[in-house]
Amino acid sequence: MRKKSVKVLKNSAYVVNTNNSISKAAIYAASYGRREVGIAAEYREKKGAYDLSIRSRGEVDLNRILRSVAPSFGGSGGGHPVAAGARIPKDSLESFLRAFDKKIGEAKEVKQK
Repeated sequence: MRKKSVKVLKNSAYVVNTNNSISKAAIYAASYGRREVGIAAEYREKKGAYDLSIRSRGEVDLNRILRSVAPSFGGSGGGHPVAAGARIPKDSLESFLRAFDKKIGEAKEVKQK
């Protein structure tokens, strides 16, 4: 995975179609993007959707956030507080990533209060 393939949002960083281990790619995305949350997405042609692996350094509960955001985009998601996954329809990936990033920021604000 190359550093320049990582896209950085306000609270997360992501990479799409790395052709490597998707869970490791999520960890590298967070590291290379210097963000708390890293996301790796791989397109699954048969499903017409992206499978996502999401990793966090522990500030927010990924499971809780995914369960509230993914269904709004026709997807599903969940897992553990610091390691989770999702399946998001092809045409919704960009919108989902931005909404998910926003919810991470909101969750961090609540935690800091």
